Amino acid sequence: MTDGATVSTMEDLVAFCLARIAEDEELLDWGNPVRIVVDPHGPGDASIPFHDRWKAECEAKRGLIEWAQGVEDLRALGDPAAPLQPHGEQVIRILAETWAGHQDYDPGWRPDGTA
Repeated sequence: MTDGATVSTMEDLVAFCLARIAEDEELLDWGNPVRIVVDPHGPGDASIPFHDRWKAECEAKRGLIEWAQGVEDLRALGDPAAPLQPHGEQVIRILAETWAGHQDYDPGWRPDGTA
């Protein structure tokens, strides 16, 4: 960019995503079991624990980021086994879109590349 704005890098994108995951995990660490009502009119306890699923989701997001970074590392090294297209970065862009409403989200990270 020539207008003096900072160009976001893959490193910035990864740091943003990992910070949001850490925030989610911090909420989990409060120790309050979150429950979601499945059917408020159903018999008995119609809610399910959300804590375990949320924790698994955080772990899965971290795993996706690690995988995507590995793909990008292979591409940077010129490994012939690496995909020709930037799939790793695209995965992280899609994941980051989850937090598009966050004040630190850079619109340039949109998966379609538009700001």
